Amino acid sequence: MLLTRKKFNCKIIIVITDNDYYFYSEGDIMQLDKKKIMALFLTGIMTTSMIPVGSLANNENDFSKSKFEQNLNEKTTKNKPDAVSNSTNKEDKSQDGNENPSTHEDNHTEKVNEKTITVDELFKGQKGTKEDPYKISDKDQLIKFAYSLSKTQDYKDKYVELSSDIELNNDWVPVGLGEYAFNGHFDGKNHKINGLKIGSKDNLHKDPSEKDKKIVFYGLFGVLGANSYIENLKIDVDFNLISDSALYVGALAGYANGSTINNIEVTGKLIGKTTHPKTNIFVGGVISNGIRQKIVNSKSDIDIRVESDGGLAEGGGIMALSNRGLVFNCYSKGKISANANRVTKEGSTALGGICGVNAGTISNCYSTNDIISDCYTGFIGAITGWVTGIGLTFQSYYDKDSVLITDNATKNKNIIKPSVPIGWMVKGSGVSDEGMAYEGSVSMDLKGMTKSEMSSSLANILNSNLKKSRINLKKGSLSKDYWKKDENLAENIFEWTNSSDFPVFSDKKTSVVYDINTENLIKQLQMNSKEGINEGDFYGRSKDKSLVVKVKFDKKGDIIDIKTLEGRVTKEEIDKIINKKEKISDIKNNKLKEALLKAVEKSKINDITDYSKLNYNIFEKGKGTKDDPFIIDNENQFLDFARSVNEEENYADKYVKLNRDIKLTKEWTVVGSQGKHPFKGDFNGNNHTISNMKIGSEKTPRQYRFAALFSVIDGGKVYNLNIKDFEIYNTILSEDRVFVAAVAGGIQNGAFIDNVNVNGKIHSKSMRTQQYIGAIAGQSLKSSIINSSAEIQIDAKGESKDIYAGGLVGINAFGALFNSYSKGNITADSLLNKVSIGGLCGYQSGVIFNNYSSVNLNSTSPTTDVGELAGRSTGTGKNFDNFYSKNSLVKITGKSKKTKNGFGVVVKNSIVENSRAIDELNDSDYLKKLNENLSTANYRKALDFVKADNKNNIKLRKWELKENSKNFENPNVSQSNSSKTTKNINRISGENRELTAIEVSKETYPNGTDTVIIANRETFSDTISASPLAKNERAAILYTSKDEISKDTLNEIKRLKAKNVIIIGGENSIKVEVLDKLKNNKYSLTRIAGKDRYKTSLKIAEKVIHKSNSNKLQIASGENFADALAITNLSNRDNTPILLVAKDTIDSEVIKLLSKLKLEKINVAGGEKSISNKTFNDIKTITKSKVERIAGDNRYETSFKIAKLMNKSDKFIIASGENFADSLVSAPYADKENAVLVLSAKDELSSEIKEYLTKNESMITIIGGEKSVSKQVEEQLNK
Repeated sequence: MLLTRKKFNCKIIIVITDNDYYFYSEGDIMQLDKKKIMALFLTGIMTTSMIPVGSLANNENDFSKSKFEQNLNEKTTKNKPDAVSNSTNKEDKSQDGNENPSTHEDNHTEKVNEKTITVDELFKGQKGTKEDPYKISDKDQLIKFAYSLSKTQDYKDKYVELSSDIELNNDWVPVGLGEYAFNGHFDGKNHKINGLKIGSKDNLHKDPSEKDKKIVFYGLFGVLGANSYIENLKIDVDFNLISDSALYVGALAGYANGSTINNIEVTGKLIGKTTHPKTNIFVGGVISNGIRQKIVNSKSDIDIRVESDGGLAEGGGIMALSNRGLVFNCYSKGKISANANRVTKEGSTALGGICGVNAGTISNCYSTNDIISDCYTGFIGAITGWVTGIGLTFQSYYDKDSVLITDNATKNKNIIKPSVPIGWMVKGSGVSDEGMAYEGSVSMDLKGMTKSEMSSSLANILNSNLKKSRINLKKGSLSKDYWKKDENLAENIFEWTNSSDFPVFSDKKTSVVYDINTENLIKQLQMNSKEGINEGDFYGRSKDKSLVVKVKFDKKGDIIDIKTLEGRVTKEEIDKIINKKEKISDIKNNKLKEALLKAVEKSKINDITDYSKLNYNIFEKGKGTKDDPFIIDNENQFLDFARSVNEEENYADKYVKLNRDIKLTKEWTVVGSQGKHPFKGDFNGNNHTISNMKIGSEKTPRQYRFAALFSVIDGGKVYNLNIKDFEIYNTILSEDRVFVAAVAGGIQNGAFIDNVNVNGKIHSKSMRTQQYIGAIAGQSLKSSIINSSAEIQIDAKGESKDIYAGGLVGINAFGALFNSYSKGNITADSLLNKVSIGGLCGYQSGVIFNNYSSVNLNSTSPTTDVGELAGRSTGTGKNFDNFYSKNSLVKITGKSKKTKNGFGVVVKNSIVENSRAIDELNDSDYLKKLNENLSTANYRKALDFVKADNKNNIKLRKWELKENSKNFENPNVSQSNSSKTTKNINRISGENRELTAIEVSKETYPNGTDTVIIANRETFSDTISASPLAKNERAAILYTSKDEISKDTLNEIKRLKAKNVIIIGGENSIKVEVLDKLKNNKYSLTRIAGKDRYKTSLKIAEKVIHKSNSNKLQIASGENFADALAITNLSNRDNTPILLVAKDTIDSEVIKLLSKLKLEKINVAGGEKSISNKTFNDIKTITKSKVERIAGDNRYETSFKIAKLMNKSDKFIIASGENFADSLVSAPYADKENAVLVLSAKDELSSEIKEYLTKNESMITIIGGEKSVSKQVEEQLNK
């Protein structure tokens, strides 16, 4: 009999609305759509640590939570027990609130074969009492029993038992039709039900839940109610289901609400799949999903497969999800596997040998399951994948050699050896979305064992646990409203006996004895839910800033003194607070209330800043200007400076300079403290050294959010600084993310670190939050670190969240890390897949270029993200020309790991070029290579990808051996102010003009473009005015001969993925055969041509004007092409067309256009030899616009004069003033680079251009080969 909706009553149990599905909130990151945001997170293109602007300093919503974790904690759904676990039905309630999802409002009976079934007909002459139970003896009776449940018949207080084994052979309909709860006592009498099947592996049964707006629960029973008791039953099952909605599949039942399940044995196979983009799926060996249920003395030997699309795929050997329920004295075998869509959706898996997700209690169990997730997950464990904030896991064991795999279907397959008991745990106290307080998960006495240990000694251990149990069956759960007591069950727990394989239940039963010391042990492990108020003086201010107070707190957090610094408060008001006669919340003076609450808030995070304006007298001298900076000359001045950064002062547009080395004798006060106070100024270390910086100690670590020299640098600059022998001890107990580094906890919004060198130690520990740790910065967001170095020892420990630690920076998010090196050791320990560590970066989502690392890496917890350069390079990670030591040790859980190109994981779309393992950097050849990299195409490419706001400030220094280094063979970036800066000269060229155009196209449009302009490679008269069109159409300019387009050019058009091709010039320039060949490739073709070059330029100009709405125009000679090329600078800048005119005449159609246009300004390029005075005056007469001539004595001086009119730039394009083919294609590249185009003779730059380029630091690109611009020009630039 097929399971169809037609067989069921059509009453709705759970209405599927948007709130039933898992939606994600607070996703406004980088101003993107929420769905796109999650897709970026899950593919690795974006990391959780890429925080919105200002959030480091401003404590905004936390978007840093790792991978999938944040969304699990922020789901808004009715489909969950509480916010702690976020997994199943929270409001599966009838109107009387009994949390029974199967109740109906009508009275009805079901029909089987058109005949109404009543209990009396089904069990003739039987009373359903304990003494005279209803007996089921065959399959027909079992099927009829399944259909007999209704609103009025749930078998409450009735006894049902099997009188024989039963063999089924048709698709099963769950008892209660998957909807109505069974509330009676069912005793299988140790009989077995065989052939319990639905669908097949090759033909999954389609669940109708989405269509009918109901949820169906699948198992022998659909739903077990609060009064149900199921015992002494064996089931062999083969369920194969697919749904468009949430899906609940278990061998015994799909859902259990307060049920007791004792001595159940299940074997077989369960397959469940949902195609809904948001809902979850639950597949459990015994029960799918339960709340306050008790499962004891039960075993599962079952293979489970779970698949979700965008939701959570939960699977467990005993249960998928246990919510405030108990699993006690059970064991599980078999294979559990799952997959979820993490590429385009928000899916994940949660898998465990006992429970996929444990929001209840697990005790005295063991598992030997092989568990495999095809996708990435952090929620996979031999006992449970995820323990929520109310979950307890005690005295349980697992085969430490069992298979535990994540990313099984990806290139990053991760075999977790040895196995771990728990994937992820919620640590610390908190309050759920529903207002329910939780104290944090607790685990005790979990142990991995070998098979031989389990077969020989585990039975004795399990039996011993029964006499010192962590759970009290006689009194029930320690927490109110969780699983209930059962004194009878407490006296009938199976003992264990050894077998040749693993322990099994014996026939002997015993009573379970509670260990009364358990509660004390739990309290010691759990965190207090409130952050403590720190002892000391803290400042508060009213919202209108009129009242400022200084508040002293004692060790208990009580206020013992209040001083008024600004504004007025009466003594009576103060005394009431100090004498505890009035609570802060009861204060009638709103200003005082606001100020005191602010002081309390600052005390909790150790923010010691006041509200004072900057006092210039704290410095030795100076006015804080660029020419007269504030001077720091001693330790006290340095500490005063640190305290001066507050809510009123961030040093924006101010300059600070060290005047001497400073050895700190007092514990360091973080610049900006722990509040919302970033540094935005300019700090020049003047090549001096800060030594002995201490934050906390081993005995008394600090509890800081930001533990570093600076808390946050926001758009500011720190350079030419050495930090020596620093040591940081930091342990944070709160849920605030923690940032630890020598220089800055976080740098953001174009912050700039240049020539900063550090050595020291970091010890960081967090109970409940993410850690971002680096030698230079904990996190770099759209900022730059260049020419810097670190010798670092990092030891990081996490109890529940991610650790991102790097030899230079913890996370590089859209930032630049160039020309730097690190060496040392990093050790990290957290939960499964919660560690990302690397020699340069833990997590790399920006651009790294020309760096070197020699760092030993050790993750003591299972993870994929460990690499000599970076633990993970995400989809936005771009990596060019980086070295790492062959001798660096990389270990994960004690085993050495081989990385690919120095990265633990490289996500799709990440770029890794020329990353190499080398010997220690003690060879001049390697130094030479590092210096050569500074002038390669990859340097230009790396700069192109930099999103940092300050990318134009990047100037890289040459590498050299540091003479006073104790370890001479290790290179250091030169730290001298006079050290050479490299003149960055790059050349783009091919063997001929056609191939040069292709190379320029590749540099201009590395990721392709929709449009290509094709011009004749021999004649340029038609094409000379095409550069404005290329800008407007975002087009590459490529060449062809008159008769034939080359294979190379066709391949470049294909690489660009172009759709449109614009042909410049008539058939005298490019024949129709070329067009035919392009048509055959299905490109959209347009030809722009006039009778001559002037009319062609006119047509191009009209097209550009129409698209750009420009009010300016450039005019150049149609005979002297050099001037037209030079004026492309202004054309690109102002998005204006270029019109060509003859020396002495103006085309009549050009005259018509000029008289029609209402232009603000017209520039005429070139002197009288190019465009005569007569023509120049005619232009002035024709148009009412301002007309200006830009001219030098020759084409090169004209080029330079035009270049000087451009916006200031440090990028220049040098092209031939004689070989126009190379020059013509350079205009789109110059526009893309915001570079200035200047013309050069083959062997000689003009004196003016040469003087300008050699005097200023600049990045120069030469277009064309040495036949166009010779090597001599390069030599002139480098003199």
